[in-house]
Amino acid sequence: ARFERVEAGRLDAVKAQAYLTTVDHWMTDQWRTSSSGRPLAYSMGTDALTRTAGGRLEATKGGATAGLELVRRRWDTRTELAMRQYAPQASIPDVTIRTAGAFIDWRRALGTRASLEIGGRVDRVRSEADAALANRALYDAYHRSPTTSRADVLPAAKLRFAWAAGSWQLAAGVGHTARVAEASERFFALQRMGTDWVGNPDLKPARHTGLEVSASWSAAGASAGVQAYAGRVHDYITVYDQPRGRMVSGVMNTVARTYANVDATMTGGEAWASIPIGPRLFVSGDLSYVRGSQDGDRARGITAGPLAEMPALRARTRLRFDDGQWFAVAEEVVTGDQRRVDAGLGETPTPGVA
Repeated sequence: ARFERVEAGRLDAVKAQAYLTTVDHWMTDQWRTSSSGRPLAYSMGTDALTRTAGGRLEATKGGATAGLELVRRRWDTRTELAMRQYAPQASIPDVTIRTAGAFIDWRRALGTRASLEIGGRVDRVRSEADAALANRALYDAYHRSPTTSRADVLPAAKLRFAWAAGSWQLAAGVGHTARVAEASERFFALQRMGTDWVGNPDLKPARHTGLEVSASWSAAGASAGVQAYAGRVHDYITVYDQPRGRMVSGVMNTVARTYANVDATMTGGEAWASIPIGPRLFVSGDLSYVRGSQDGDRARGITAGPLAEMPALRARTRLRFDDGQWFAVAEEVVTGDQRRVDAGLGETPTPGVA
């Protein structure tokens, strides 16, 4: 739901928005070979409930916009494994993440060709799992931290300059953002055969400071552009295999897949173009690449090198027919080889796909 009132008192505009979404989904591996010969039709099944509710209020005066935002996210899952006789486990133990934030954004034209944008935001985020459902024994065994709640303060800021002349537009910006650990990263808990899978309740928020530059051109229905970025992520949340820290009743495995904070660097870029080849036919394409590297943590056995789960070089081309009433699109997506993998996590190089 959205509500808007223009010329509200001494303000230029006041806007309000409220939303609520709920998804309940049952997922199994019944169509995979891993479910063959199992007592039930599947060897793994998860019932997941997610619910998000929030609201946003903002006011505009001149080139400045300020506002408040409240968000409540709930994530609750139950997982059954054939290897554990389908006993339900609270893999995500009814975790609630509450966010309260305030923001301000200011824009100003600098003559007829340039503009400047400055913004800032601060959020207080509280993450809390249901202590009665959480498998605190796993948290304690692998991280010596049976806690089920944490509060974080996340500051963010940006500065962007843009300049336009004729068919060209150039822009450069610097910013700092922060991301709180997801419910799955902090409070996940699943006991499996051979290895466990457990979140890390003590994860710090990932804080990213980056620089971005871009250039674009458009004329006669055609357009093209290029963008490049580089950023340093303090306390990036990475995946790794953690040996059990100490003996805890009920925890028999000696290794778990889990999460940790490491510093990392991410660089990348993309390019795109769109060209009309007739009044109703258009051809377009884009190219994107990202490269991630982590510093590593010798104490945890995390090696320095490529970040896990990084996408390979990707190219996409599209041919679109559009007469204003009907349209049709043909698309081809190609990905390159990915040889920058996290071997310590068991990743292997993958070939390109067309």
